[in-house]
Amino acid sequence: HPGKLTFASGGNGNSLHIAGELFKSVAGINMLHVPFKGNVPALTAVVSGEVDLIFSAASPVLPLAKAGKLRLLGVSTKKRLVGLEDVPTIAESGLPQYEMSSWYGIFAAGRTPPDLASRISSEVNKALGVQQVRDQMLRQGIQPTGGTPAEYQKFISSELAKWGNVIKAANIKVD
Repeated sequence: HPGKLTFASGGNGNSLHIAGELFKSVAGINMLHVPFKGNVPALTAVVSGEVDLIFSAASPVLPLAKAGKLRLLGVSTKKRLVGLEDVPTIAESGLPQYEMSSWYGIFAAGRTPPDLASRISSEVNKALGVQQVRDQMLRQGIQPTGGTPAEYQKFISSELAKWGNVIKAANIKVD
């Protein structure tokens, strides 16, 4: 029944919407996008059964899953998440070309001297190496990953290209 399966997002053009559009494309299925005014109302709609599913970062859904209010069907990262080893990746479930992960970074103004940017990067990498910091991040469903400013710039460029293609193909318009 094409278009009968629904997925929620926090609004047209947000990351949850785009993740759903990528899934539709890769899986070759038709799902109806149901936008809400924010991710919390979108999650609430899924928990209540108003909408069938949601693509979400791990941190907001983990407490709901632990309470039995949501069922985790798969993780969208390349590897299973620490602490969620029993939840398969979407790739393992039959869609090897689907991969989506939320990422966080530290940004500075373009005029920031390169030596200062390198020092900040070095300090962040040191912090990510502290086991207590790593453990706290992992408990929230965040996989700590360090690197250099150049590596991060390369990653961001590839992400912009990937998601730009998804946005164009799905003809996504932001509200």
